Amino acid sequence: MMTRYSGEDLYVTFQGVVLSGLFRSIETAQAQGDIDATVAADTVEQTLPGKITQGVSLGILAEAGTTGTAIYANLAAGQEGTLIFFPEGTAVAGSNTTHTINEARVNGRTHVLAYDAVVELSAEFICNTVEVVTANA
Repeated sequence: MMTRYSGEDLYVTFQGVVLSGLFRSIETAQAQGDIDATVAADTVEQTLPGKITQGVSLGILAEAGTTGTAIYANLAAGQEGTLIFFPEGTAVAGSNTTHTINEARVNGRTHVLAYDAVVELSAEFICNTVEVVTANA
């Protein structure tokens, strides 16, 4: 059976600003592009492996006051820095992992202000380095 965890202790930082405790979700996506290598005599498209793209989507609850203002500014489009997250929190030794993306840039930010509901903030990151996953002892 695969290891499972609830994610309730997710710990996230971007540019050294802690975003954990407010999160709804974090999603990473990685894909490899294709380079067209087809020539006139080919009857089927031929491709070569291209560059890898890495992206991250983050959903959090907006926080009021000074902390919320700092987080909102931190997630403005164009902000760059290191994105680090621990799916099981920082306190779980042995089974915990650290996910690090050294060159992440906020590509877009969405702020949802709904009637009679919590205020949500989401950010989309484009990454210039791939996600590195390390096991913590």
